[in-house]
Amino acid sequence: LALIQNTTPFKVFLNPTHTNTLGVAMICDLDKNTQEGKTLGYNEKGDFSFSYEEHANLASASLNQQEGTFLNYDKRVVPTNAALEFKGYFLNDLANALGFDEEYTINYTKRLPINKGFSPIDFDHLDNFYTNAGDCKRGYELNLECFKQVAKKEFISPNFENLNPKEDEILLYSANPSYQFGRFSNRASAINEVIFLGVSENLAKEKNLKDKDLVKLKIKDKELSLSVRVDKDIKNGAFLPYFDEKLDTLSFFDERFVVANLEKLGANHE
Repeated sequence: LALIQNTTPFKVFLNPTHTNTLGVAMICDLDKNTQEGKTLGYNEKGDFSFSYEEHANLASASLNQQEGTFLNYDKRVVPTNAALEFKGYFLNDLANALGFDEEYTINYTKRLPINKGFSPIDFDHLDNFYTNAGDCKRGYELNLECFKQVAKKEFISPNFENLNPKEDEILLYSANPSYQFGRFSNRASAINEVIFLGVSENLAKEKNLKDKDLVKLKIKDKELSLSVRVDKDIKNGAFLPYFDEKLDTLSFFDERFVVANLEKLGANHE
């Protein structure tokens, strides 16, 4: 992607999957080896879930019910203020239960790691406005100097051995349609819908599929029956969205692309 942006007129835009996905990725590292034990899901499903969603074991504040910051796709640390009242627990309460001692979550704003590009600025000192000319003055831009690297200029070919679909299989991509920004957007009455399998026109023709056909997907030990939607905006392949908060389709994927078994259902295909 960096090669495309540096050598062509195209600008590569990476859209974070959720509100603060980018911010969390900047300051957190995953262990190479998974460990046994229970998981705490913060706005995600886990053995114990601390979330604003219906499946939560303990309710947390949503973005418009708390003060804090998040890192947006322009790589700006922007503040958010409470627009709605919330009588419950905040992320700060969870931190204090683990041994920290801060009165408010925003007390951590100035303690975000400098070596990750953040600045030691108090939350109350962050700007939060646009100029009359439309220039953004919210928060501050992340310092990207600490992330500069010297390119190795070598190409490592991906391993495509496990991504060669057989006759009854398809290459499946984990992605939302462009108008669905996440689980919250699907709550809007104008675009609320059930999950579907998006397929390209050429794949639909190859598999003899049309809109609203019912199919069954099999990925390892998981199965899912859903309807087909032919998408004219994609050139090949298929995608499985993850905007439906009632259905955890992300658990079907170990990588962004997987090979899935596809079976057409119906009167002549049951």
